[in-house]
Amino acid sequence: VLFRSQYFGDVRITPIYEGTNGIQAADLVSRKLGRAGGAAMEAILAEVRATVAALQAVAEEPFEHMGTALASALAGMEASTQQVLGGLQTDRDMALGASFDYLMQTGYLFGGWALARCALLARQRITEGDDNSFYPQKIATAAFYAEQILPSCGSNAGAVATAAGSLQSYPLDWLCGQCDDQDIYSRSVRRPPRGAGRRTAVQQLRADCALPRPRGNHQVLRG
Repeated sequence: VLFRSQYFGDVRITPIYEGTNGIQAADLVSRKLGRAGGAAMEAILAEVRATVAALQAVAEEPFEHMGTALASALAGMEASTQQVLGGLQTDRDMALGASFDYLMQTGYLFGGWALARCALLARQRITEGDDNSFYPQKIATAAFYAEQILPSCGSNAGAVATAAGSLQSYPLDWLCGQCDDQDIYSRSVRRPPRGAGRRTAVQQLRADCALPRPRGNHQVLRG
């Protein structure tokens, strides 16, 4: 089991992860989606619907499959959006708990939407007689995304749908023994100097939090 001083003292990448994922997800849900009852998101989803219709109007592959895949991802996004908007009104903890998966779902959907629009334009150029190899390459890229990446929206949608479940009843004290979050953070971010002084501080922190003593690097890594 990795003891807590490593999380807050040694693993300096976590502030970057927190900034790019947690903060951006909370901002998307709280400020951007929540503004005007989700009007901005609805405007974008209306454009995605128009792209789905354009794909479905092309009676050939891979556009038919792209249309089906994008329509499925869009339906999941619409359901997730309504759930998160409802949570902002009645259960903000649930809405924020769903925010990371909602962020990822949004990214996957918008990526597929952008590539689908490019594929439609590439097809238009080809039908006009342009033989630039860039255009079939762009269509192939969009088809690959629809087949292999866009379905990830489904797993994110599933997580958003259950965000009001066990996550909301998980006891916080299970995360750090007998210490609260602020106690762990306040003592670990002020790192003692390396050497005996630091070892003593880490040992005291582990003892106060009732954490097991790691026995070698192999056990620390495996948990």
